[in-house]
Amino acid sequence: MNNNIDRAKQFLAFEALKGLDEALKEKERLSVNKKIFFKDEQANLSYKLAQLKKGMVVELMYYENQEYQKLCGVITNIDYNLKSLILIDKKINFVDIIMIQGENIIDLYEY
Repeated sequence: MNNNIDRAKQFLAFEALKGLDEALKEKERLSVNKKIFFKDEQANLSYKLAQLKKGMVVELMYYENQEYQKLCGVITNIDYNLKSLILIDKKINFVDIIMIQGENIIDLYEY
């Protein structure tokens, strides 16, 4: 019986490595720099932001934690003073948004 206990003890050292998988996945994550917009791209994005209304269904791409995220859902709140919106339950600052799509959202350069 003592032999079984000794064998089990040799594997206890691996308990310290519990977070290793998560740490390796985090290290594999590709970090990217935030896109810098040209003035016409900024104007187009501002034009689209001005069209947003509470209750609209939109798809956004935004910058967070050194990577781009995509989220689709209903706008539950827009705060023009704080320059942010809430999509579902996620607060997103206007400056972090790089793409907006949705029904009835018109591009500045569409005719």
